[in-house]
Amino acid sequence: MTNTSKPLLTSPRNLRSCAAITSTARTTSRGVSTKECNTEMRTTIAAATASLLTLGLVLTGCSNEEPGTPETSANSGNSQDSELPHSGAPAVTDPIDTSKWEAKPCAVITAAQFSTVGLKKVEAEPDDAMAGPKCNWYPEGRGLLGGTFITASPTSKSPQGLSTVYANNKEYDYKVWQELPPIQGHPIVAATEFDDRPRGECAVAVGLRDDLVYDVSVTDPEKSWGKDPCATAAKVAKLAVTTMTGGA
Repeated sequence: MTNTSKPLLTSPRNLRSCAAITSTARTTSRGVSTKECNTEMRTTIAAATASLLTLGLVLTGCSNEEPGTPETSANSGNSQDSELPHSGAPAVTDPIDTSKWEAKPCAVITAAQFSTVGLKKVEAEPDDAMAGPKCNWYPEGRGLLGGTFITASPTSKSPQGLSTVYANNKEYDYKVWQELPPIQGHPIVAATEFDDRPRGECAVAVGLRDDLVYDVSVTDPEKSWGKDPCATAAKVAKLAVTTMTGGA
């Protein structure tokens, strides 16, 4: 029987990057390498990035159903599918066909692009996340980046794009909420329920279409990429949008 109690939000407070662990390990006799740390931590943090929090993709509870049986969301009766955008979200006037990039989510940012923002030797790893096609990027020795095409919706029959982000902010009163300058005409907002910027964590959502968001999450506890993780996330989002619009 499916538990239909109030959904639980994934908290960025549970995130820990390999950079933090590797830094700690330097003071121990073990001397864990960055590669070892990456391998260890991927099973615990790669699927739990801030994108799940930002877009309200929720854990709906435990179920005794057989594998493969669809879960029933607590809000499955919500039907805001008729008109987009809603909840105050801006319209996306230049929609992007993302089918090519959803098939290869790690191709949206090249090594050359990463180098322009000071990130080198970035290891890419595709992730079959419940939110949608995703890539995890591991810059050498520090932090974690995640880029996700949000193609799933826990509260409606189809994805709602930025409308979901804006609706969740109204319901949960996000501690981080900042509408940023559009990326090539595409609206973008920094949004997380908790303010974990002092930990080097933030997430931004950019509207690719009215029904599709690309979410970028940053976990950088050493502040290696700058003091503002939301600004870092926005820079990474810009790289991805540039690729998807044919600029790279």
